Amino acid sequence: MTDTTRPPTTIILAKEEIDSIFEEHTHQLDVALALYRIVYPDWDDIKSLDGWPKAGKEVGKYLMEKFITFDRKHHHSARISRGDIRDRGCMPGGLWLNKGFSAIDNEDVHPWDVIAAPCVYKEAT
Repeated sequence: MTDTTRPPTTIILAKEEIDSIFEEHTHQLDVALALYRIVYPDWDDIKSLDGWPKAGKEVGKYLMEKFITFDRKHHHSARISRGDIRDRGCMPGGLWLNKGFSAIDNEDVHPWDVIAAPCVYKEAT
């Protein structure tokens, strides 16, 4: 069995690139996958990630705000009423909060950088 683990890489995510992704899609999952594909250009060859990509403070905040705004526009059936989230939609920004890049305690990451989490690639068949 060969080692199919590769070291993490760092990319810079620009606002314009992020904005373009949000404009191209109408579903939050498609946006999230497009962002992951930027960090991992060979996404289809990856078997698993070891953790989450680490986002710098500015890009992390920008992405969260974009997802909240996006979800309110495209997934507007999400309602918070009397403190309860109705089961008709989603919590604005919820998918990204649960599955997006880590933006907590990343003081070592430059503001607009994303550091890919280590990943394991599928073995060639």
